[in-house]
Amino acid sequence: MAEAKKANYVWIDIIKLICAVFIVGIHTEVLNNKEDTIQWYMMHLLFKLAVPFFFVCSGFLFGKKYLENPADLKKISKKQIKRLLIPFIFWMLVSLPYEIITTVKEEKVFIIVIEIIKKAIFYPWGALWFLLAVIVAIIIEYFFLKKNKLNWAMVLSIFLFVFGLLGNSYYFVIKGTVFQKVMDMYTNIFITTRNGIFVGFPLFTLGICIAQKEEWIKTIAKPKLYILLGIALILQIGEVTFIRNKAYADDHSLFITTIAMVASVLTLCIRYQYVTFQKLNTKLLRNMSTGIYFMHSPVNRYFMLLQIPNISNIERFLVVLAITIVIWLILYKINCKYINYIIK
Repeated sequence: MAEAKKANYVWIDIIKLICAVFIVGIHTEVLNNKEDTIQWYMMHLLFKLAVPFFFVCSGFLFGKKYLENPADLKKISKKQIKRLLIPFIFWMLVSLPYEIITTVKEEKVFIIVIEIIKKAIFYPWGALWFLLAVIVAIIIEYFFLKKNKLNWAMVLSIFLFVFGLLGNSYYFVIKGTVFQKVMDMYTNIFITTRNGIFVGFPLFTLGICIAQKEEWIKTIAKPKLYILLGIALILQIGEVTFIRNKAYADDHSLFITTIAMVASVLTLCIRYQYVTFQKLNTKLLRNMSTGIYFMHSPVNRYFMLLQIPNISNIERFLVVLAITIVIWLILYKINCKYINYIIK
């Protein structure tokens, strides 16, 4: 019975796997030509939706567990945090030598410790900032759900996400104002607004809200959901076109329409949960997307230390993805519970 229930969300698992590949593409800079219009739009309309989708899915799945057993909120929260904390610490340690090596190369030996601690706390290297952001989101969410104040969490999320936007793609709005000085002071200390407070918590809350409305979503006609997705896509194309040449901070990845896009995709995944691919091994897909997400960053970083001449970013993307999948398959086949803690 449990397996049938998991199979219901096969499309979530499929999209998550695709998103994991997109994230590998981001970190290997497979679409690094900012002057190429097609590459730029692919990066901002597809690849940079990957992490927000992961956030919303995490909130959705957490919300389902909570809504099924509200009295077990504390237990559910602790279990989820532990599940994230173990791979977070492990993969941080795996990438630590790379951080030390690259910091030394930049002749910053005397501040190695400070730099590493700062990154570990505020913006963990590689893709690990996502794990820390989800942990922070769960902690904040716990206090709202404990008081049954999800609506207040939604209101707070709006204000927090706006701050996140101003420290990213919408930096141009505050440039030259006193708010720019405030934002610059913030980023000098905390590095980025892409964290559990300004991105993780708002998108995680959105996922919980979608979980709350799941039964209603199942009654919506599929054509209407396609229309909503189409409208969201048109709006996003307009938004990223408008801000393309505007001043931005950090990685230019946060957009207002991100919320509509990831919500639309997730609702379609929910709506299609009972059709086709029912015999597909969703557990394998789910674990593969997680494994790729965890492992690709250290694989990519240590691969770059080889300094292979004349290798293109597309070639690096394919090699890193292939190595990551092979390592994951080997570890997955071993099926050791201690290994499973860090790859699933």
